Amino acid sequence: MFGHHTRKPLVYTVKSKMCNYCSAFKKKNPTVDVPQHDCCKNHTGSSGQMEPDSCLELIALLCEKHECVVHLLCCDDDSSVRAHCRWSNEVFLANQPPGTKLPMVKKKVGKNKGELQERPDKGKLPANIPEPYFVADPNHRRKQLTGELIALAKARVDQKFTMTRMDATRIGKNFGYMARSLKDTTPDQYVNKGKAVLEHHFDNHVHCGDWCPRKHNTIEQRQATKKYYRCKTKDGKLYVLLEEILGNYVSFERLSDIAHGMDTNCCEAFNNFMTWFAPKNKVFCGSRSLNNRAAICVGITSVGYLPYFRRLYKKLGIAMTPNVQNYLNVKHKNRSRRLDLAKEKDAKKQRNKRKYDKLVEYTTIARKERAKRDGYQTGMNLDDIDVPNTTVSEPKVKRKKQVSVCPHPFCGKKGHKTAKSKHCLTNPNRLKKKGLEAAAEAAFAAIQESEDAADNGTSTFDPDDSNDAANDLAEYESQPFEEFEEDLFYTSGTWSEDDDGNVALKSGVI
Repeated sequence: MFGHHTRKPLVYTVKSKMCNYCSAFKKKNPTVDVPQHDCCKNHTGSSGQMEPDSCLELIALLCEKHECVVHLLCCDDDSSVRAHCRWSNEVFLANQPPGTKLPMVKKKVGKNKGELQERPDKGKLPANIPEPYFVADPNHRRKQLTGELIALAKARVDQKFTMTRMDATRIGKNFGYMARSLKDTTPDQYVNKGKAVLEHHFDNHVHCGDWCPRKHNTIEQRQATKKYYRCKTKDGKLYVLLEEILGNYVSFERLSDIAHGMDTNCCEAFNNFMTWFAPKNKVFCGSRSLNNRAAICVGITSVGYLPYFRRLYKKLGIAMTPNVQNYLNVKHKNRSRRLDLAKEKDAKKQRNKRKYDKLVEYTTIARKERAKRDGYQTGMNLDDIDVPNTTVSEPKVKRKKQVSVCPHPFCGKKGHKTAKSKHCLTNPNRLKKKGLEAAAEAAFAAIQESEDAADNGTSTFDPDDSNDAANDLAEYESQPFEEFEEDLFYTSGTWSEDDDGNVALKSGVI
């Protein structure tokens, strides 16, 4: 727990679900009780229960040991912490005047969500300790709102009403600025200030505070800027939808929870600092190592490197050498300088540069989507040019692509250009697969002869006659392949038939 004014740790506790000594002893002696030792295990149950149990324990520690009563407890909207750190219903009624009824709360889940019911009886706070008043962290509330709006931006087109990621980011930023200004505002102005979250996004700055620089600009100055804002006329459906969603976040009860001016940034920074001493990818909870590491982290956060280790060395009775003191002094100065630098305006801008770049990207996308909805198209102005009356020429007829025809006079089939193609009827490889080795040799010789003639310039083949050759073979294409081959070979004169009817190659052809 951290104090609001000093932003320094007040009290802390370490919870562990395991002990290395107990685990090792049970493995070797399953039936023997573990002897007395400094056991690290001090929690049973789920890990999620550690936070509410620790919070309850620290509230009691502050009251009983340090005589400090926790009046305001700022945390996230974790229902388990709030439920456990209250009185039970019986204790609540006993501490109230006679006739007092239990507070009514809304149901958060189930079919009857939103209906009022008596608050759950989960309180564990002792009767002698005053019940704290819970307030919400503005940063967590803002993240919750932004997450809900991002989920809406990812919904279907007919459900989100042109909602984009840009709208979710900018409305979340507006909520954060507004929440910061509530601590200087009277309660009767909370609802009026809360309207600025949505109205600012639609370029209405009547409800904005000092955080809005556009509020004091004239109409001419607003029109001269290139900032993107929604329009209540064009985006009327989106305005109604966002107004319904934001109604749960800008009501008087919800704004009263975040109007205290506190936050949990110091707790988040401590968690990051703690990971340097106890990395999350290693387990230290089985021994006192985790307690020691947490104590060192708390001490350095409270007073710094050099003052803390001076106290530690003095308590342990160890003399600090000059080298160690110089090292700790350098560490202390570097840490102090780094923390001071992180609070400067330029450093904050540098840290948030990636977020602003993303916002510019989302805004560009939103501009394009609006332009499309308004009917904008690339080069649309060209459609308005008057064209003089001229004779309209007939559309050109596309020439059909000529289909290649095999130039071989004995094939002439379409779809290939040479006899080397696998589709050609006189292809030697094709004839070999049919078992006609002699025909394949003759076809190969014919191809070689035609290539030699083409090289010498004595080829008699005319490409214009390819269509005639294809038409001449039309009667053969309807025949089976074997009959077609025989007719071709008989016609070519390179084949003859003996007395027994066998086909033979004429001598002297190859």
